[in-house]
Amino acid sequence: MEEVWRRSSAAARLQRLIIATDDGRIADTARSFGAEVSMTSSAHRSGTDRVAEVVERIGGRWDVVLNIQGDEALLTPSSLDRLVAAFEGGRPPASREERERLLGDPPRELSRTLAALDDDYADELAAGSDLVYYR
Repeated sequence: MEEVWRRSSAAARLQRLIIATDDGRIADTARSFGAEVSMTSSAHRSGTDRVAEVVERIGGRWDVVLNIQGDEALLTPSSLDRLVAAFEGGRPPASREERERLLGDPPRELSRTLAALDDDYADELAAGSDLVYYR
């Protein structure tokens, strides 16, 4: 989780990074390496639900929200920047091939989730602890 947070923090297009969890142990660990943490309900059925709770709680208007899983250690800052740039350019990735091109190497496991959301578009990229990026 810390490595994913550090890599995500290095992405130039990420304005805010929050670790969303319902587990106090995860929250304590995340705070120990400097992460912003938002505690969420344990009733959520998915990471996307957890992200939605955080977005609602902090308010504001976000053009792009990414749900980055804490076990996505292969993500790079540049791949996250390319993904955000695609949304900012009005061309969110529409196919698996396009998502893989933007992110670089294809996911090694399909049991992980990376969700990219804007007002009109939600896309589940792959399915696990959530890092939330707001733009």
